[in-house]
Amino acid sequence: MATQYYYGLRRVELMLLIYGSIMLTLLLFPFYWGQTIWVAVGIAFTIFVLGHMCLVVSRCVILPELITFVACLSWVIAPWLAYRFPPSLNLYGMSVPPETYFSYTVPVVLALWFGIHAPLRFNPNSAHAAKWVPIPLTNRDRFLMDALIVVGYGVSIATSYAPASLAFLFYILAQLRFVGAFSLMFTRAKGWQIRIVIVFLTLLASTASAGLFYELILWIGYLLISLAFVYRWRWKLIIFMFAGLLLIVPFNSIKGDYRLNLLEKNTGSYEKVKLLMNLVWKEIDKSEQYSLYRQAPGDHLVRWNQGWIVSKVMFAVPDQEPFGNGETILSSVVASLVPRIWLPGKLGASSRDTFARFTNLTVPETTSMALGVSGEMYANFGLIGGIAGIFIYSVFIGFIFSRFARAARNNLLWWAWAPFVLLPAIEAEWNLVDILNHITKSSVVMLLMIYMIPIFKRTLWKKGFVTPNSSNTAA
Repeated sequence: MATQYYYGLRRVELMLLIYGSIMLTLLLFPFYWGQTIWVAVGIAFTIFVLGHMCLVVSRCVILPELITFVACLSWVIAPWLAYRFPPSLNLYGMSVPPETYFSYTVPVVLALWFGIHAPLRFNPNSAHAAKWVPIPLTNRDRFLMDALIVVGYGVSIATSYAPASLAFLFYILAQLRFVGAFSLMFTRAKGWQIRIVIVFLTLLASTASAGLFYELILWIGYLLISLAFVYRWRWKLIIFMFAGLLLIVPFNSIKGDYRLNLLEKNTGSYEKVKLLMNLVWKEIDKSEQYSLYRQAPGDHLVRWNQGWIVSKVMFAVPDQEPFGNGETILSSVVASLVPRIWLPGKLGASSRDTFARFTNLTVPETTSMALGVSGEMYANFGLIGGIAGIFIYSVFIGFIFSRFARAARNNLLWWAWAPFVLLPAIEAEWNLVDILNHITKSSVVMLLMIYMIPIFKRTLWKKGFVTPNSSNTAA
């Protein structure tokens, strides 16, 4: 009789994970005593998601788990801590009582997890993917992946010179360098390590020049779960994840000082990276006054806490601003599907306007802030409708991921294309229009390349696995 799998786990693994999450949450009882029961549910679910990541990471690239875990941190854990350790500025504080806030966001993360997994099909054999060995790339394939790295890097340099109407297309094409590097990594091609390092160093240089680090953090997150899949880390993943989170803390803390230095000095890319690294080191060096301890815990949480924005929406809507009733959702879908040349007045990068409308907060033109998907769903549909909206959104994300997962059963190279399309879905702070626009445009670019360029079609559709017991039989 075939073993039954539930969400990628055997029944006994799933039961043990649920039991362990509940027990750990009970041990943390002193830290949330006196708060709403939704906090306990949120903590238990976050522990469950983290455990699920570790258990299935050796079986597939766990992008759905990463998306949900980031949502748990941004919408549940950071807000819970923010209620206990309020920030110095009231602007960034939580605007509604904990009972009101968590009664929405905890069901939201549950809906996100169940929705994103709904389209996935875990058959018994899929759990044994760890036994499969990728077929080595041919010389032609390796040359193709190196060409993607070179072309992507070249386009990334040219992006700053591209006309505004083509800037987003150039941005998408620049991501091809990651497709090339990850393809070499997943197939264990010789020299993949140095290529990964080069690609991420160039990304660090470009993000340092702009003073925006979200793209670097997203790609590092995907690199982490990809390495966990390649090396079958399982529980070791927790160590690397928390090491990564600790590394992000000083980056978040020095962003303001770093951007101020960029305004005062006109320096080249090398000097900008050097300045960035010096500021980060000073932030880490606890022997100096310029250290992590210069800020209260609540001030550090602001960078992680998307909940303060969601709470502002819950405070303002519908008492001060009526529900959007799907207006921004429809605009997002239209903006992602209809080219601007056919609809010049369509919704563009209007996150600032949407933010101001549903929070009653004025945002400077130099600042970009968004409601995030959870905040936008509440702004349109309220509590119940917002939860349902998140579920539908997550089913859409899960369906796209399932296409990559299905194709990757035969050829690991598809895991290198998955973030090319789905990487923005990890970001909990983006509005729906930003995520849908990227998914739609990048999908079109990917499909055109695969079906219009024969070498891509031959490389991606050939069988890319052999089993250890057979040198010529694809799994």
